Amino acid sequence: DGGNDAYDRHVNSSLNTNFDQTFEDVKTVIKKSGYRTPFFILGNLLYQPPEPSPINDEIKIEITSLWKSRMTEICEVGKNKNFSTLITVQPILGTGNKNLSYGEQKFAPNDKFELGTLEILKGMGSSLDDLNEYCDSTADLQNIFDDVEEPLYFDYIHISDYGHQIVAERLFELSLPLVLENIQEE
Repeated sequence: DGGNDAYDRHVNSSLNTNFDQTFEDVKTVIKKSGYRTPFFILGNLLYQPPEPSPINDEIKIEITSLWKSRMTEICEVGKNKNFSTLITVQPILGTGNKNLSYGEQKFAPNDKFELGTLEILKGMGSSLDDLNEYCDSTADLQNIFDDVEEPLYFDYIHISDYGHQIVAERLFELSLPLVLENIQEE
């Protein structure tokens, strides 16, 4: 987790209340008709997502704190509902020390917003020690590609099948002890 939360930072996202009421009125009429397609069309044509929050130290701390709070809640639910939790922070382009290919360099973070995304993600990684108090296990995967020479990223966050294989193998290693522990308890 982490990449989208660090990049799509809508801390104070709200729509215009007039739009909200109009949209709700239209939805009520459409619901009575029984058709679903208009919901899709209206949602895509009329909804304007809020602009991401500007990046500054306060926003970075707030986003990291909100993420940590959500992960803590998830881990507490796991304890209460008797399931194991493993929280990881994912790699994105620019985390770790991977030597970037020419293609990856084209997508490398280079402006204040993108560099702020990396800082937020690093803050999430730093929060993992605190989350260990609530979660069964945590791991920071931001450096998982450090020794991989092959190109893995095809944009700032999405990786190739080989990248997915590397991450999957690591997630298997991290989750196997949790699974085995649960089997032994039963």
